[in-house]
Amino acid sequence: MCGRYLFVEKDEEMQEWINLAVPGVQFAADEVFPTQQSLVIVKNDVICTTAMNWGFVKWDDKGRIINARQETVANSPFFKSSFEQYRCVVLASGFYEWDTYKDRYLIRLKDQPVQYMAAVYQIKNDRQMFAILTQAAQADFEAIHNRQPVFLKKSEVDPYLSFDINDHAILKPRKWNFDITSMRIQQRLF
Repeated sequence: MCGRYLFVEKDEEMQEWINLAVPGVQFAADEVFPTQQSLVIVKNDVICTTAMNWGFVKWDDKGRIINARQETVANSPFFKSSFEQYRCVVLASGFYEWDTYKDRYLIRLKDQPVQYMAAVYQIKNDRQMFAILTQAAQADFEAIHNRQPVFLKKSEVDPYLSFDINDHAILKPRKWNFDITSMRIQQRLF
């Protein structure tokens, strides 16, 4: 799930987040792929944006893990410390998914031009890397894929970055209204 996503810089709300980054920070735009530098929201003393690589380096250094399951992130030996200490929010304008026929879709949230995806990150060899949290797909999306990102409302960004680790409300499935069919991209990838 969520192996690529869309980042549209020209949206007014997205520009507000871009302006919170350190001047000159480099990040991917348009279609964002795993391993690329991506703009994410973090909170140290204040909320700001920074660039991180998409995907945790695997334990055997062969490949990346780009998603973490909402159901297991708090207990997984691989993600637990990141979930407890290093949460971030990925900024997106939509995400791409492929169905079993290899048709590609652009999925967006209805009435929400900037999408906030819950994520965790780690610091390894002075590099910051993130993984997007996913949940089981809801009914109107599961025909395309069995997983979807864990989305946040803009008002939930700060609470997610700051929440008490004993409050696992974020680990409960969340329901959203998608705009899927009107965004279908008529393209076969394989």
